[in-house]
Amino acid sequence: VNEVGYNCYWTANTGTPFRGFYGNAYTTFNSFTTATGETTSLNIDPQMTFVSSIGWKATNTSLIGAALNLNEVTTDIDDNARVTPTSIGAHELDISISVKENDEPFINAYEWQRTLFINSNLKQNAEVSLLDINGRLVLNENINLSEVSHINISTIETGIYIVSVSSAGKLFTSKLFIR
Repeated sequence: VNEVGYNCYWTANTGTPFRGFYGNAYTTFNSFTTATGETTSLNIDPQMTFVSSIGWKATNTSLIGAALNLNEVTTDIDDNARVTPTSIGAHELDISISVKENDEPFINAYEWQRTLFINSNLKQNAEVSLLDINGRLVLNENINLSEVSHINISTIETGIYIVSVSSAGKLFTSKLFIR
């Protein structure tokens, strides 16, 4: 039995852009995953970015937690420790898309298992807002930032959102995909 999964596919091609390991071509990602059994894979833009000391690296935060965490694979291709939640890709995805500049305050956020995690080196209050794709406010909470703070978002529908965290005169915003 062929077992393949936990991959990120992305194409702007038209026609039959998805080719399975069985050699067949598929016109949609859904038909591809149904036929090949790759139901754990994603069809999203990995947002590749060139990092001078690493090379090309995926930066889409939707890849965080989308990989299979294997106990026997403890480091990525650069010998950096794999973290939990594990991200898809040869390079462990840095979950901190932040406003950090040298030793200045930083804030970053990501979703994992219907929980919004917020990391910061600030130890103070922050306002967290979540806007849906139409700009409607779906969540607004004040939290006390710690190294890792979290907010339960299990009642929020699956989709694409904008998360905004404001603290210490810094504003962090990012696209957030809730699975």
